Amino acid sequence: MIDYGLGLNDLLSLNLIGETGIICLILAIIGAFVLLLAFLPKWKESRYKGSTLRIYKVLNFRETFGLSLLKLLYLISLIYTSLMGLVILFSFNFFFGLISIVVSNLFLRVVYEVFILIFSIHDNLSQINQNTAQIAANTKNDNIQGQFPSQTAESSQNSINPDKPPMA
Repeated sequence: MIDYGLGLNDLLSLNLIGETGIICLILAIIGAFVLLLAFLPKWKESRYKGSTLRIYKVLNFRETFGLSLLKLLYLISLIYTSLMGLVILFSFNFFFGLISIVVSNLFLRVVYEVFILIFSIHDNLSQINQNTAQIAANTKNDNIQGQFPSQTAESSQNSINPDKPPMA
């Protein structure tokens, strides 16, 4: 008889892992709802300061750490492909090792630049959104006060008092 290494204890431990996985999934769903309802509403953002505000921004995807992670992965990939290229260079074929170092590093650079470009576009769009909201708020405040952004205090004063001639 062939022993495949799966005894009764192994089968019970696999079943326990499945049950534990289901319990962990249920707890994760409950925890996510608690965080979503208690910590992440937009109206609570002004309450947070320091590290709590940073956690709030990360959980709401207003601040990303993907760019730092991409840079780290790029450096790991760069060193790995260079080392593997050196192994090929000195162990198997000099020409193929040299080509693999150059081509693999160029390919990695282009791929990671595309990913970083996506993050850059996101950052630029976020900045445009903030600037547009700020301009809209300033324009709204100026319109409420009865002044347009191009008017000065004197010209608005002249429009209030029609008896006084406009200043040149």
